Amino acid sequence: TEGQKKYDQALMYYTRAINKKIGYKKGLADAYNNIAEIHKEVYKDYNEAIHCYLKALAIDKETGNEAGAEKTWYNLGITKLKLGEFEKAISCLTKAKSIAEKLNHKKDLELINKELAKAHQHLGNTSEASLYFRQSNELHESNEMEEFKSLLKKRQQQHDLYNQEAGFQLLRQEKELRKKLKPVVWEARRLKSIN
Repeated sequence: TEGQKKYDQALMYYTRAINKKIGYKKGLADAYNNIAEIHKEVYKDYNEAIHCYLKALAIDKETGNEAGAEKTWYNLGITKLKLGEFEKAISCLTKAKSIAEKLNHKKDLELINKELAKAHQHLGNTSEASLYFRQSNELHESNEMEEFKSLLKKRQQQHDLYNQEAGFQLLRQEKELRKKLKPVVWEARRLKSIN
């Protein structure tokens, strides 16, 4: 299919990028993560996905890229969930959660907690599942409130800018009016001095 060809082509380009060994480690880790995603989501080749995630994780560790490691641990956890390896999924997701907390990645924490809840639910740990679902929902509400406040602030800035621009426009109009009235004012003063 056409979609499959695009993924095959993307895989080819990522593989070429890796083989060039250009020395940009973060880009290399990202390429491995993207290859892993294609193997996981498109080809359902979870073992190859895990292999690529582990390569990305090694690079993230070497370079100190905590955000990359968080993403990779999360992706590994999702892959383990798909394989039904719930204990391993919990281990990976817990590592992702620890990094996300350290980096204050609230949106990521929302997703990680949701996946932790699913893993615990599969294991029959209903109290743990409930705790993680609750945390995920609380973060979701908090994230939405932050987004709303950010949007409101942006709208206020746009409104202020509009008002500022309107104020500038009034000043320009006043200046133009003064230019037009200046000869009339001078003529009125001249006539007044004659009388």
